[in-house]
Amino acid sequence: MAEAPPSSGGGEAHGGGGKAHGGKGGHKKSGGHGEGGHGEGVNLERWLVSYADFMTLLFCVFTVLYAMSISDKQKVQEVARSVTKALGLGGPHEARMESSKDLDRGDVFDGTEGILDKSGKDIIPDLTYKRVSRRERVDEPVDNDFSAPGKGGVAGEAQQEAKMEQVANMMAESLGKVLDQATADQIAIKVTPGVGVRIVLPEQITFDSGAATIKPAFAQALKQIANVIDRVDNRVLIEGHTDNVPMRTERFASNWELSTARATQVLHLIVSRYRLNPRRFSAAGYGEYHPLASNESALGRSKNRRVEIIIQEKK
Repeated sequence: MAEAPPSSGGGEAHGGGGKAHGGKGGHKKSGGHGEGGHGEGVNLERWLVSYADFMTLLFCVFTVLYAMSISDKQKVQEVARSVTKALGLGGPHEARMESSKDLDRGDVFDGTEGILDKSGKDIIPDLTYKRVSRRERVDEPVDNDFSAPGKGGVAGEAQQEAKMEQVANMMAESLGKVLDQATADQIAIKVTPGVGVRIVLPEQITFDSGAATIKPAFAQALKQIANVIDRVDNRVLIEGHTDNVPMRTERFASNWELSTARATQVLHLIVSRYRLNPRRFSAAGYGEYHPLASNESALGRSKNRRVEIIIQEKK
């Protein structure tokens, strides 16, 4: 009993060795963790730098948009100075903003040649209106809007008639510049209430008998008519009329075809040669069924062979 079994002592020694081994291994593991966890780490707050830059740029964008939406130059300059000071730009740029005279020479906030006018409305120029205005567009009183809807009754009719009288006077004056007195006397220009200005062109100065080709001598007069039409924005109806003498040729089967061809010939010449808007025009042929005089006499039939250009009142 005094001696210990060999196997028992060996097991105890092994166990102690195992304990020591475990301690060593644990020490190494701890050291590895220390190298990984307490070395050079990752900064988790780096996104704040990019975020701050983004918010600054976004603020600048909306500030500029706000500045462009207002028309008060003093306010614009104050906003510009505030942004400049907040961003720390200052220096020459701020000095330029203080002393710049560009705002008084048609800058984007000036309202003369820029994006916005003083009411904040778009002022992109209407090229058609400017082109017409250089040719003495029909003067209309400031308080009278002939095109505005809802202006009916006696006042509206008076305004329309006043405008039509003005157009008729311009038409007579324009034709008088290019026609001799004898030819001008054959053209009737009259205002018909509820209809408009009616220009009656007799056959003898516009077409050869039985033909639908405008006489070259009358082309200059049509140019003057087109110039006056271009000064207003009313719709235009062109009518062809004949007498009651039957018409039957290789080209025209009846007076219907002849009257329609004459009306459309005038329309095509005015629209294509003088570049007027075709949407404003229409043409009609009435044959012998809307006479001005009796077809029983040669004089009456001569009056009935005509083309009428009607500058219509706005409804």
